[in-house]
Amino acid sequence: MKLNDDDITDISRQIEKGIEAIQWAQQAFEHESEKNAALHLATKVLYVPIVGKLDEARRALESARERLNG
Repeated sequence: MKLNDDDITDISRQIEKGIEAIQWAQQAFEHESEKNAALHLATKVLYVPIVGKLDEARRALESARERLNG
């Protein structure tokens, strides 16, 4: 199936929404981890594993967006 310009625009918008949602969730988890570290007077912040998975997902969507837009 060949994509037309409207299809590409729609897919690009959906990818952008996904990237924004992932960034929001990633920031929320990062802030929560930082808050917990401060609460326990920790000298090092240990981020929950989901932060890394969200980063991987964001990068994959960014790569897909780049491929889609040429």
